[in-house]
Amino acid sequence: MLMTYFSWTSWESWGLSSQPVIPDLVPLLIDDDLHLEDSAGPRVTTVINRCAQELPANGCPAPESWEAYVRVARDWTVFLADHGIQLFDNRAELRRGLSAYAVYRACGPLKARFAASTWNQHMSILSLFYRWAEDEGFASAVPFTYKQAVTAYGDRVRIPSVNLAKRRLPKPHVTIKYFEKDFACPLTSVPTLTLPLNGVIMTG
Repeated sequence: MLMTYFSWTSWESWGLSSQPVIPDLVPLLIDDDLHLEDSAGPRVTTVINRCAQELPANGCPAPESWEAYVRVARDWTVFLADHGIQLFDNRAELRRGLSAYAVYRACGPLKARFAASTWNQHMSILSLFYRWAEDEGFASAVPFTYKQAVTAYGDRVRIPSVNLAKRRLPKPHVTIKYFEKDFACPLTSVPTLTLPLNGVIMTG
């Protein structure tokens, strides 16, 4: 699966009546055989490309972020295909693929492993992609399970959905596994107390 970047350069020579509405420099995927569709209809690369073209209208206006979105969708699609699963398969198959993908990114080859923060970013991107695909009628199932979480700030209460595929990140205070040197207190420096017979406390 190849990735290229759309460019408006010399669009006047394409025989079009107007300038294309595809964002300039948006990443696009192309299958190795250069086909955009087959007997089953549009290829999944075509669907991903359409989603990429609509990113500026779906809360992602920064061109610097478009490539990340497309790469995440591409890597996920390739992984599923290698395991005989389609990008828009049924929920059971997608869940099976997600489970295998989580193991691969956590315990697979070193170059394939993700830190928890990277994994969560990828899950957020794929979650947005599948929601878009559902709204557009491409997907009938998603690989993710969500739960409702209640958050409160002052008198404002929100009930957002939480993607259970995301990993929990450690809080800064629990990453300290030992005392810093400045807080260490060697036993030899602890004062000792003695109580002589006259009742006067002596320290040494």
